[in-house]
Amino acid sequence: MTTKNKKSVSEKSVPSLGRRALVGTMGTLMGFTMCVPFGATQALAEEVNGQSTEPDSNAQTGESQSAKTEVVYARTDATGKKSGVYVVNDFDTPTAQTVTDPGTYTKVQNLSTSEELSNTNGSVTLTTTAGEPVYYQGDLDASTQLPWDVEVTYRLDGKVVSPDELSGKSGKLDIELKVTGMDDDSSTSDFAKSFMLQAQGTFPNDNFHLDDSDDGTVAVVGDNTLVTYLLIPGTNGDWHITGEATDFTYSGWQISAMPLSMDINVRDADTSQLTDATSKLTDGVDQLASGGHELADALDLINAGAGSAESGSGELASGADQLAAGTSEAVSGTAQLSAGGHQLADGTEQLDTGAQSAKAGSSQVADGADQLSAGTAQAVSGTAQLSSGAAQLSGGLDRLDAGAQSAKAGSSQLAGGAAQLKAALEAKDGSLTALKSGASQVADGTQQLYDTLSSTLPQQLAGMNAQLNTAKQSISGIQQELAAIEASAQSMGEQGETAVKQAEDVKADLEALSQATSGMGAALSSAGTSAGTAAGKATAAQGQASQAATDATNAYNTLATLDQDATLTAEQKAAVESAMESAKNAETNSTKAAGTAGSAATDASSAVTTIQTLAQGLQGMSSTATQLQTDAQALSGTLSSLEGSATDGTGIQGMLAQSQTVLTQSSELVKSSQEMVSGAQQQLAGVDLTSLKTLNDGAHQVSTGVDTLAGSLQAGGELKGGVDGLASGASSLDSGLGTLADGAASAKDGAKRLSAGLDTLSSGSTKLDSGAKSLASGAHQLDDGLGTLAAGTSSAKDGAKRLAAGIDTLSSGSTKLDAGAKALASGAHALDSGLDKLADGTSQAANGSHTLSNGLDELQESVDGMDEKVLDELQDTIDEKLGRGYQLHSFVDPSNTNVREVQFVYVVDGVKSADDTSSSSDDQSQQASDDEQQDQSFMGRLAALFTSSDKNE
Repeated sequence: MTTKNKKSVSEKSVPSLGRRALVGTMGTLMGFTMCVPFGATQALAEEVNGQSTEPDSNAQTGESQSAKTEVVYARTDATGKKSGVYVVNDFDTPTAQTVTDPGTYTKVQNLSTSEELSNTNGSVTLTTTAGEPVYYQGDLDASTQLPWDVEVTYRLDGKVVSPDELSGKSGKLDIELKVTGMDDDSSTSDFAKSFMLQAQGTFPNDNFHLDDSDDGTVAVVGDNTLVTYLLIPGTNGDWHITGEATDFTYSGWQISAMPLSMDINVRDADTSQLTDATSKLTDGVDQLASGGHELADALDLINAGAGSAESGSGELASGADQLAAGTSEAVSGTAQLSAGGHQLADGTEQLDTGAQSAKAGSSQVADGADQLSAGTAQAVSGTAQLSSGAAQLSGGLDRLDAGAQSAKAGSSQLAGGAAQLKAALEAKDGSLTALKSGASQVADGTQQLYDTLSSTLPQQLAGMNAQLNTAKQSISGIQQELAAIEASAQSMGEQGETAVKQAEDVKADLEALSQATSGMGAALSSAGTSAGTAAGKATAAQGQASQAATDATNAYNTLATLDQDATLTAEQKAAVESAMESAKNAETNSTKAAGTAGSAATDASSAVTTIQTLAQGLQGMSSTATQLQTDAQALSGTLSSLEGSATDGTGIQGMLAQSQTVLTQSSELVKSSQEMVSGAQQQLAGVDLTSLKTLNDGAHQVSTGVDTLAGSLQAGGELKGGVDGLASGASSLDSGLGTLADGAASAKDGAKRLSAGLDTLSSGSTKLDSGAKSLASGAHQLDDGLGTLAAGTSSAKDGAKRLAAGIDTLSSGSTKLDAGAKALASGAHALDSGLDKLADGTSQAANGSHTLSNGLDELQESVDGMDEKVLDELQDTIDEKLGRGYQLHSFVDPSNTNVREVQFVYVVDGVKSADDTSSSSDDQSQQASDDEQQDQSFMGRLAALFTSSDKNE
């Protein structure tokens, strides 16, 4: 509570105390006054004010012994309309004096003596009586403005009626009495602002049953009910008196106003309750000041916690925004990843189909390669046999050539011998010895020739022909095997081409797979980074929100302790409880935010783990795809290398072409050899072995004959014929053997070329066999590799499907995570907004608590000595309300301050019955007659003020 509030409480409390005291006093004194006859004015004044003939203790400063008492009487009708204003002036001096009393009257009358009064030039001159009061009456104009206006309104059964209409009526009656004091700056308003006023109405119980007096004081006196109202200075009155009227009549209202000359000292009264209350107030203010400091400290803590919570909520909101952005990117990335995963699954399924097809083709290639290897092995064996036969053929031809050369030499020798023999015989100059030698040589030569032509050479030609037939068969078999190999190679080539194409397709699929996994790897890496960042921020936000919740809890506990302080006012308790509610809301919101952030952190961490697992699987698939791509490249190269080209002599096609060339050459060589052997055989067949036998026999016979000739020198004529025939046959034989020798030499050269070709064929077939084995080995490796590839692609297909399913799960999870992140962001912003408001509120509350604390400190200082201050204020207020310090002046002439007392009396007529009106007229007539017969006493003159008024009316 501030000093200003404290002052307002004092200003309100003190007048309330004073008013209760004044109302009680005025009610008693003025009630007594209204019951006393109007004639005893002086006695009333003395009694009401507690005065004696001693000077008034409350008289104006500088008051002379000629100061007067002024009583203003106003007579009104039953509605409050004035009908006359009269003033009774009272002078009470210790010695007889001539007094000039300022005032303008329409008429004056001495009420105490028979002295005529002087009423000229705005003043009245009279002589006082020593030690006795002197009264005179001055009449004022009926329109004279009085300090209060009185208005009475009558409503019978809700309808406004005049007093005459109301007389003798019955029904629900509402009488409204309205007293309005002047409130301007005129001297007349001084009385309304400084005098106490009491209004009292008298109602016969037989004619009016009171239901409600509108907070008036009600007293039953005899057969009448008195209703009394009191106005303190400066206030107005508007009251309603309601009840049941029966043949209604009442005597009217009596209203009086006067200052209270009561010497009231509040310190003379028992003020222990007040001082005890102010002591409690002081103690309460001390406790309030202490509580204010505690409240300020608690609100400082709340403000600090709210500031920290606001900062944390800001970071939480920022992190939630980043998380939402990251999850949005993750959703986009996982969508792309999902599309890529499904493409990968489709591609791996196609890859698996191609790999399975390639595996089937590679198995066929391996089988063909095995068949090729077996055929090349047979070809190697056949070429080995062919080479061996060729070597034998070459040896036989060498021997044939040697025999032919030997036969040629023998035939030449025979021809030479026969020629020599012929020449010798012709010359007849040979010697027997030479003839014998030549005959012997001829016999030997013909024997050798015969043996060679009849046995050795045919055997050799037959063997050579057999070997050529074997070679031909071998070449034919080799050609068949080469044809089979070529067919296998052709099939294998086609399968190889298919395998190469499939390998290329696999390579393309693997490249697409590698690119897809690379893109997915980048997307997963980005999503993992975003999710990791989001998880970190969500964890940090969870920590900050938890700290904010802890701070709010501590602030709430501090406020809860402060709320238990019994010295808190209702406003302070409401402020503390409002702060407690704000702290509780902050704790709840922060706890919810911490839970939300924790869930987000858990989801983000799970997403990170899932993404890492997918990334590892994707990395493994990427490595496998890369290795498969390399194997497919190598496989394509191997297949292309194995297939080769017949043009440049590489690969299987090259070896087949070379083998075919060798076989063609070998076949041609065998053919020419067979033709040569056949020619030789034909030539041998053309040789007349019989003649040769005859020749041989003849040669032997010649030799024998020569021997005989030489021995007997007989039969020269037959010898010469035989020598001639021998010479001719030897010459033909020599010519034929020359041809045979040339053929044998050619056959020998051909056999050497055949052997060389067969060696080349054997070497080629060996290389072919080695290549075929390499091809078989490579085909098996290819088959094994494609089997591994097929298993890998099958595994990759299953992995791609699982990857696609995992990516779909990741996509669904990332969508939920994104929705949760957005909800978290929205909640975080709402929390941030709420915490902003809470921070503003706590800041204002903290500032207000410091202001309150400072105000309580000021209040604490101001309540020190509160009991004395309250008593002083109360005394000042009582003195002010009792008129102390008020400059009293005459109502008639405000410039006249030589006044001891001023009073006002309003007499408001009631509602009379018709009988009362007639009786009143009779009483007035009788009273007038009595007045004329009796001496004019003071009381009579005073009463005449009102009876004369009735007469005049």
